[in-house]
Amino acid sequence: MTELLTKLRKVNVTALIFAVAMLSFALSIVLPISSIPSYFMPFPLTQDKDTHVLMFALLTLITKLCLTMSARRLIIVLVVMAIASEYAQALLPYRSCNFEDFQANLLGIAIGYAVIVSCTAIGFLINKYYVRNYR
Repeated sequence: MTELLTKLRKVNVTALIFAVAMLSFALSIVLPISSIPSYFMPFPLTQDKDTHVLMFALLTLITKLCLTMSARRLIIVLVVMAIASEYAQALLPYRSCNFEDFQANLLGIAIGYAVIVSCTAIGFLINKYYVRNYR
């Protein structure tokens, strides 16, 4: 038991968060929506595009927070994931794939990345203000 606790303490928390995010992303693609109980759904099932936008915006934020990669690589990885998710949905008999879903995925990536850039700029300005005024 103590060996297990020792190994668990060594686990990188950001890697664990990223792994949980990727697992939930994969499950959201594969599982039919009708198999998810309604009390687990934070939104009505009719807002499909909103779900795509929200999922990819959160995925962008979590990926950027957990992995250290350049902006170009991050966007390429997320666009490939958007393409792969729509392709996977096209292969499943109980899911559908359409171009509007892919556009919603791209919009989610753009919104998530805009939040990252905005927070970085605000942090830079706050840091610049405090460094200049409190030396």
